[in-house]
Amino acid sequence: MKINSLYKYFATTIILCALTVSIYAQQFNATINKTNAVVGEQLQISFTFNGQGKNFGQPDFKNFQVIAGPSQSSNMTIINGNMTSSQSLTYWIVPQKEGTFKIGPATITIDGKQIASNVITVSVGKGQQQQAQGNQRQQQQQNESG
Repeated sequence: MKINSLYKYFATTIILCALTVSIYAQQFNATINKTNAVVGEQLQISFTFNGQGKNFGQPDFKNFQVIAGPSQSSNMTIINGNMTSSQSLTYWIVPQKEGTFKIGPATITIDGKQIASNVITVSVGKGQQQQAQGNQRQQQQQNESG
């Protein structure tokens, strides 16, 4: 009886470990260095996934200009004999106009399954140059009316 219980325990432990590794391997996250920016400001957006991915599909960067990327980096960690690895694809983008914009999900295939990253929302205000031009126009209008 005790041997059967021991086998069940080990089988359950192995299955749980396999599920944990499978779930961990399918993480795919998007991060950005700033969610509040100004027109013309350079932003960095990264897409990070665990394990080995292929067929990366970049998101639509509508309202942003891609000035560099993707740049790829890898990270490997070994803790108590357990190895994990992750990879990041990073873009540098510049907002082209004011507003609140969503950068849709990127996609990647991991272990034969296509998964999507989260959506990033960025609020974009006037840039310094645009503010200066606006102040000059306002001053000209005041001079003309007064």
